[in-house]
Amino acid sequence: MVKINRMFVIQLIRRLEEKFRIEKDFLDKLDTEIGDGDHGTNMELSFVEMRQVLTQTNKEDFGSILKNMGDTFLRVGGGIGTFLYGSSLNEASKKLSGKAKLDMKDFKQILKDMGEEIKELGEVETGQKTMYDVLDAAVQNLFSHQENNKISHLEVLENMISAADYAMLETKNMIAKKGRASYFGEKTLGHIDPGAYSMYLILLTIYEFYKDEMISDLLKTSNY
Repeated sequence: MVKINRMFVIQLIRRLEEKFRIEKDFLDKLDTEIGDGDHGTNMELSFVEMRQVLTQTNKEDFGSILKNMGDTFLRVGGGIGTFLYGSSLNEASKKLSGKAKLDMKDFKQILKDMGEEIKELGEVETGQKTMYDVLDAAVQNLFSHQENNKISHLEVLENMISAADYAMLETKNMIAKKGRASYFGEKTLGHIDPGAYSMYLILLTIYEFYKDEMISDLLKTSNY
């Protein structure tokens, strides 16, 4: 079984750092079309710093881990996207004080709490071409499996990614209603929202890393 602890998070952030290094230019391009043009850069820099902070901090409880992650976004990032990521992580951290390991129920609650904070702070609803479109789709999908014990955690995450991917692509068909992008009005049609894309990349990386760790654990316990 995959153990979701401090070391898991540090390795996951390393993977996120690599993902956003690869995607930075494309994400900046998306943001240039309807924003400030630096969302990819801000995300990569945040994850680089975040890994260093968590590596140097010995606290094992997820209240502290998520608080450090959130504070890093707020300190390093320079845009509304990183502000919302940071603030929502800080809000989610409040329920995790003293917890050194997480399970799927905790993961669902973290995303739910983050979504509620982003919705409140950003004063957003679904359909307004923001990161919230993707996060809400993911949360709704995750909680639709809440009572289904026949489906594996990996399948739950696979379904979550399908929902997130669809929601991310759907932002291309929306007119931005919030943030700097809203100044562009109908010109935002045909463009994927950069915040929606970064949220999708985070969720995708979580799924990919969890899958890789699961395969690694299976290989360790096999006879081959």
